[in-house]
Amino acid sequence: MELRETSKSSKGDLVKCIAALVISFTILAIANLFHWIFVELFFPLGLFPLHLWIAGAPFVICAVWSLIQVRHVRKHGIVWLVPAALSFAAYVFLATVPFTEWWLDLNFWRHRAEREKVVTLVAQDELKPNVAHSRQLIALDSTFGRVSAGGNDIIVRRKDGRTYVLFFTFRGILSRYSGFLNIPPDGSVEEYRELGGDRGREKVRITDRWYFVSH
Repeated sequence: MELRETSKSSKGDLVKCIAALVISFTILAIANLFHWIFVELFFPLGLFPLHLWIAGAPFVICAVWSLIQVRHVRKHGIVWLVPAALSFAAYVFLATVPFTEWWLDLNFWRHRAEREKVVTLVAQDELKPNVAHSRQLIALDSTFGRVSAGGNDIIVRRKDGRTYVLFFTFRGILSRYSGFLNIPPDGSVEEYRELGGDRGREKVRITDRWYFVSH
């Protein structure tokens, strides 16, 4: 009787470990998928990357718990390797899945129409720089939606009739930023950077007129 109760208790621990692992993994995967949204919320408060600490701690605890369950393999069977195997698979998934690329794709295509409307208005001089400390910034109001991170400002640079418009995906400190750049038909990312004296770190072509850039 006592042996059966011990076995039931052990199976209960196994189920609890697997359930906790799945839940903590799901939370951490969501935190990674929406990483840059959380960055925009927490970075100005100096709490970056708070969301990963909060979501990651339970997963680490569950992963350690799953490794502890391996001690039951000899007595109760190979099924006790399941939590450890799930932990390893979850780690590989989190380490290899391109969450940032997924989020950027979603962000770009979801707001493309609104951003192209803004680009058209800028080219027609219906939207002009309106930020006191910069002649290149335009602060957009809420009618355009959330098309640019960090306050809905955009960067506008011009040369010889060519207009460049950048929508932020991240606004850091010390001139660090990234975003979606719309270039004119005969323009280039390099010319945009020269106009602002930016040191480019990344350039990814999305369409003929759109690039993802980071500085």
